[in-house]
Amino acid sequence: MTLILADPNLGLSSAGHHLSYSRAVVEAAARRGLNARCVGHRAASAAGTLGLAVEPLFEYALFTLLGRGQTPDLTESFVFFNTRAAAAFSTLLAGCGPDDTLFLPSITHQELFGLALALAATPAPQRPRIRICLRYHWQRDPAAARDYYREALQALSDPALRVALFSDTTELAAYYATLTPCPIAVLPIPARIAPTAVPDSPPVGPPIVGYLGEPRSNKGFFFLPPLVTAVPALHWRVQIAAPFALPPDYRACVEALRGQPGVSLIDHDLDEAAYLALLGQCDIILIAYRPDDYRLASSGIFTEALAAAKVVVIPADTWMAREADRARAGAVCFSGYDAVSVIPALQSAAATLPRLRDQARACAPAWHDHHNPDRLVACVLEDVS
Repeated sequence: MTLILADPNLGLSSAGHHLSYSRAVVEAAARRGLNARCVGHRAASAAGTLGLAVEPLFEYALFTLLGRGQTPDLTESFVFFNTRAAAAFSTLLAGCGPDDTLFLPSITHQELFGLALALAATPAPQRPRIRICLRYHWQRDPAAARDYYREALQALSDPALRVALFSDTTELAAYYATLTPCPIAVLPIPARIAPTAVPDSPPVGPPIVGYLGEPRSNKGFFFLPPLVTAVPALHWRVQIAAPFALPPDYRACVEALRGQPGVSLIDHDLDEAAYLALLGQCDIILIAYRPDDYRLASSGIFTEALAAAKVVVIPADTWMAREADRARAGAVCFSGYDAVSVIPALQSAAATLPRLRDQARACAPAWHDHHNPDRLVACVLEDVS
């Protein structure tokens, strides 16, 4: 049996979530003695050293377009992407067998239709087991997206297609359960850092706030200059590398941060070891995401921050806030989505850091016991091996 992970965005960057998630799955599969393959974007062969063998296949990358602000019209993108997805999945399925498992951790309604078309055209004896993790919901036009998802999931509900559905939050599982009669299980998230890697001694010097991941408007990037000014006692580590050229307003924000006392800008991609080292340097992880985008959706940065026993500043009324409360993590929540709303939460986190740090350390072991790559792969393969 071979576990095949397919992600159209994999290979577009030498760092980032898609690569780290895929590597974590492949390494966990190897620990189980399984063969594993990764299939990604056609650019993978030219993406530099990924530290992971990625077979180039897909010619489109919806999430990269979204990150660049190039969101296509929903109906147009549906036709565009599902046609290309069908062709790519047909090629992929031609190399699979009935004992293989195809895991799709990052897939949208456009690609679901393409997968359904390709599966229907694949001879039944050749079809692998299909495991789909539904991790996204369309924000810009949710009513239309629900219709597309409903039709796509209906097309995949035939038991002969061998499809099982998952999500990675209970909230998203409940959302998708209204669109399909098929059961939807909840997968853990593959946090890459274990609590044993967390130092026991408290940090020396000013507390360090980390802004990790790509700079995006829906992730509070433009709040950073006023936050730095409002809480001068803090030092900062800010990732500003992105897989796309920063537009003028982003560059202006970077220049406003450059040269500020205590602010270090990381303007290059970080491999996994360097990213985890950066996470380890930070006392507080600022996750100033737009609440509407994360009411149901997960966050890998949040998941790894809790596994690393970090204090987090997060939006209220989101999956992150509910999980932090349930896990009794070291967290401070903010309401609203502007710098004025975030400043008091950041000030509170700094003022109560020793207590919050103790909470963070107490919750990390149980959190990582649940959210880790080995448990993810075990859940994906639960009814297989």
